[in-house]
Amino acid sequence: PVHVSDFDRQSGIFVTGDPGTGKTQELIYIWGGDLVARKHGLAAGGPPLRGGKMAMLWVETKGGGAPRALAAARRAGYAEDEVLYFDASSSVGPRLELLDRERPHVSARDFVAALTYALPSGSIAAASKDTLLKALTLALLAPEHVIANAIAKGHLASDSPIELAVVLLGGRVENDSQKSLLVALKRAAVISVPAMTIPVDPEADNDFATAFAETDEVLPGAPATEDTALSKAVGDWAFYMAMSATARASKFDAPLNKMSDLRGAANLWNRDDTRPTFTLAQLLREHRVAVLDFSGGEGQGSAAVTHDGLSGDGLTQALATVSLVLLRNAIRAACRDW
Repeated sequence: PVHVSDFDRQSGIFVTGDPGTGKTQELIYIWGGDLVARKHGLAAGGPPLRGGKMAMLWVETKGGGAPRALAAARRAGYAEDEVLYFDASSSVGPRLELLDRERPHVSARDFVAALTYALPSGSIAAASKDTLLKALTLALLAPEHVIANAIAKGHLASDSPIELAVVLLGGRVENDSQKSLLVALKRAAVISVPAMTIPVDPEADNDFATAFAETDEVLPGAPATEDTALSKAVGDWAFYMAMSATARASKFDAPLNKMSDLRGAANLWNRDDTRPTFTLAQLLREHRVAVLDFSGGEGQGSAAVTHDGLSGDGLTQALATVSLVLLRNAIRAACRDW
């Protein structure tokens, strides 16, 4: 038998070995032992470890481990409602929110950094990273009424920030959805484009510049005062739209491909008021026990993640890696004073 002390656990454990040597089983033993200690204490009749205030998250990437992690929780005496099961491929059950709309700038920055880390080296160059950051920031700042109107008019398929970023990155300004969405965002921010003194490229699409500059009225339901954060985000994006189509495409093509790939995991991004939704920080603050399954839903037998660009394994690994990087950031923030 191998004993791993609680003190040693605090600095992390790396388990390695050839296929079939029992790596997953060892992790299940560790996971199961922690579950028991969290609920029943380290010894029979003892107090729960850390007063039961111990967040436990199992992140599944390859498949096969999620059902065993859930079974271990049942053996440890946890009721079904005491363990959250997040299936990235399912449209039912709890939903994990990786893009926190309450903290748009931080969330966009952390997500783009995590995605850059998750994808092969060189997949996201510096210019693409900056464009992705601005697209996601604007998408996360978009007011509810603008999103609702865009959906009603058929310019957005969903309220997903990934979907919104894809439309923003639509490339050429002849894309009516892109133009209408940007004009609506400009109205919502209550800003004046001419006052920004944007240097318009002679080859830029003047019809867009005109339409964007002449819309000073505010949409029904929009705030009557200027939204500074939204104004800045719209202004940042207006500089892209003032470029020629060729220059803009050089900035947009790579980020658009990445966002289009991620759009395939719609169940992660689409908001759904019928499903309980949690952020990673919330799971930590509330000391939850949760299984995060990116393997295609083997924990409950649901269908695999659908996608258009990345391969199934590639999308699964990218999403899982992004979630782990974001979890690391959440731990640094939420657990600072623990």
